[in-house]
Amino acid sequence: LHPRVRRQRQMCIRDRDAQLREQMQALLRGLWAQLGQTILFVTHDIAEAAAVAHRIIVLTARPGRVQQEFTVPCPLAERAAFMQTPECLRLRRQVQAALFDGAQRAAQTEKE
Repeated sequence: LHPRVRRQRQMCIRDRDAQLREQMQALLRGLWAQLGQTILFVTHDIAEAAAVAHRIIVLTARPGRVQQEFTVPCPLAERAAFMQTPECLRLRRQVQAALFDGAQRAAQTEKE
């Protein structure tokens, strides 16, 4: 059996050394290419999301709803090089701003 959607729990790739982290990210990209399935990968690391995702979805605080969605503008096969570009840095800053904005809104809501 091959499910259409594969959910991947956070593997703590970010806690590995740089070389192993890049190898694990490449392995995940290769798995996706081989299986052709949707993989739902949950991470709290923006760089990691940019390295392995087609889309990055930022959720709100409770209840978790889609706050903003970002498309990673690079094929997975070229992702290692993309990670070093100004375009990737810009994407990571946009995601970070959305996270910060969501956190501020959640804190404001709690005060009210």
